[in-house]
Amino acid sequence: MKMESYRVLIVAPDAEARADARTALTEAGEAVVAEATSLAEIQSFFGEHRPEAVLLDAKLLPLTQELRDLLHPAALVVLRSADSDAETLQKIVSSAAFATLNMPFTGEDAAAEIALAVSRNMDLIDCNTELDKAQTRLADRIVVEKAKGLLIQHENLTEADAFKRIHFTARRANRTMRSVAEELISGYTEGTGGA
Repeated sequence: MKMESYRVLIVAPDAEARADARTALTEAGEAVVAEATSLAEIQSFFGEHRPEAVLLDAKLLPLTQELRDLLHPAALVVLRSADSDAETLQKIVSSAAFATLNMPFTGEDAAAEIALAVSRNMDLIDCNTELDKAQTRLADRIVVEKAKGLLIQHENLTEADAFKRIHFTARRANRTMRSVAEELISGYTEGTGGA
């Protein structure tokens, strides 16, 4: 069963390692979109080719935060020798790679590791999206709760009535409850009263 193929950027200083990787990937049906010899070259290739996976030689580690940000949302796969020392292994762990490949590797191994890395990366992106949504909802809720508290304190409303005022004001004005709540908070902070 053929796995889905991905756009891959190979980054390795050694020409023979790049050629071997390209051959194995091409035989596996992956699309090698570019090759780089150093981290400095990544930026130009990355913007132009938008790889889904980056095969990076472990010799080029560690990555700066700027390079990690640049690689996002591509999945990082680190290429390493089978006899990597403890320091190299620690650099790989710190790299936030989604998979590793021992060199030399077969196209089948590469395709499987790239698919695994891309899948893990997509899961992480989905989790981060959900986390961002949850944080936004929590921030909205905090602002609305603060505004409700001010309405209860200053206008002697019940909690339910304070919520209704914010809710219906937002609906009538086609605004978010947060924006109405922020306006209320601002009004009470500046001494002009609520909306």
